[in-house]
Amino acid sequence: MFSRKIHGYAAIRDVYYVRERARNKNEKSISWLKAIAARHLDMHPILSMHGDGSTVADTLRGYDNCTEALFKLAADRIQAGDLLVPMVVVSIAGKLEQLPEMAGFAELEQVSREHKVKIYRSVMSLSGGINLGPGTVSLALAV
Repeated sequence: MFSRKIHGYAAIRDVYYVRERARNKNEKSISWLKAIAARHLDMHPILSMHGDGSTVADTLRGYDNCTEALFKLAADRIQAGDLLVPMVVVSIAGKLEQLPEMAGFAELEQVSREHKVKIYRSVMSLSGGINLGPGTVSLALAV
């Protein structure tokens, strides 16, 4: 089934926000201490989302470092020839005009052009934006 080949990743801007949204749904996977520490230490996780759930793929200090790592992850998959379909979907929980300003996005666009991979830019769905928080950037690809 093709849907099992889709992998999503998200650079979370505010862990505390995500914790509060999850808590409203009676989910307790992010402790208060972790959320506060992440906020005060400027730590931002990259979530890896697949059909069997989600995990933290990496955590970086500074949101620019986080988005750069997110886009590098996609660029590396493109360069390795791993994509089943020559396209990547990139969404932002914010204004679409902010996307080109994100650290690492220009490099992803360059790699995509070189390998004839189309990048589809979109505003994140309302539910995605509400659950992952304002400013979060996500991407999806089929591998």
